[in-house]
Amino acid sequence: MKNLFSAFILIFSLLSATAFSQPQYIFPATEADVPKLIETIQLMSFLEETYRPFLAQKNLAFKWNFDWNQNYLGAGSNLYNNEFSILLYGGFIRTPYSGFHLTALTLCHEFGHLLGGAPFQRLTNSGTDDWSSAEGQSDWFAGTQCLPLVYEKFKEKIRSLPLASQAQIFCAESEKIGLCEFIVTAGLKFSELNFTYFNTNLSALETQAPEILSSAPEKPSETLHSKYPTMQCRLDTYKKATQCLSQNQSKCQRPRCWFKP
Repeated sequence: MKNLFSAFILIFSLLSATAFSQPQYIFPATEADVPKLIETIQLMSFLEETYRPFLAQKNLAFKWNFDWNQNYLGAGSNLYNNEFSILLYGGFIRTPYSGFHLTALTLCHEFGHLLGGAPFQRLTNSGTDDWSSAEGQSDWFAGTQCLPLVYEKFKEKIRSLPLASQAQIFCAESEKIGLCEFIVTAGLKFSELNFTYFNTNLSALETQAPEILSSAPEKPSETLHSKYPTMQCRLDTYKKATQCLSQNQSKCQRPRCWFKP
């Protein structure tokens, strides 16, 4: 637990996934944020306990680069010298979009970069696979593998949290309504955060905020190995992940907006 309060400085160019530092978005810690710190540590402890054996199978060490006192937005993952690490800044946890849903999804997504499998990122000019799963695949891992585990562990807490109204509509016919609502609410909060704070980095396709009852129209000519899907597409990934909760697996497919079969 002591390591959870250590501060680390990482060069963002070495990070996979999301890492932000924009001076116009600063979220200082206050006493009112202590519950967010506690629930973050609980999530980190659970996910480390869950996934450390999988890292051990890969002969990898693990470390949290968690800085609660850092006021900027920041989250990311890195693999270096046989050590996998996840960075998380306190500012990311304290945004207006923050809460259990967002933190759980973010940490699950970062583990997904290492454990999510193919398709992988291709960050070099050689076109070969990197160590890290692509952004869409990391989202897919979070939605289909990791968030369901979080839900089972923290079910009572999650049931007391507010949901996105569209999540209730979308999940009305799900075989696992509570879990479905948790996943799509988390996906919406994550997509809205990115759309709000990082709209200068969004593609020309992203002209409106993502919505649960909307869908991304794009169909890329090839799988997005190294590019970020649009925010609506990333939300669609979490929506599609809920279809894997059904006994009928025919609709359990990654969305066409980033993945080409």
